[in-house]
Amino acid sequence: MKKNENHNSITKNVIKASVKGAIGNVPILGSFFNEYFSLIEENINQNKLQEWFDEIENKMNQLEIDVSSLSNNSFFTIH
Repeated sequence: MKKNENHNSITKNVIKASVKGAIGNVPILGSFFNEYFSLIEENINQNKLQEWFDEIENKMNQLEIDVSSLSNNSFFTIH
């Protein structure tokens, strides 16, 4: 991870924590809104993870390598 990307990630985490803290301070409904915020954040993360899995699957399919044939390749076997 590049230094700038790491800084952006830390900044996003600080903002998220600040928003969650502010939401938690809302009387009566703060806990409800905080849970709702967490659900939205979790859904976004799941979508990103699924996109990553799909991307990896597409790249593997593009390789057109039969995985079972690798067991016959001397590079992948123990001598």
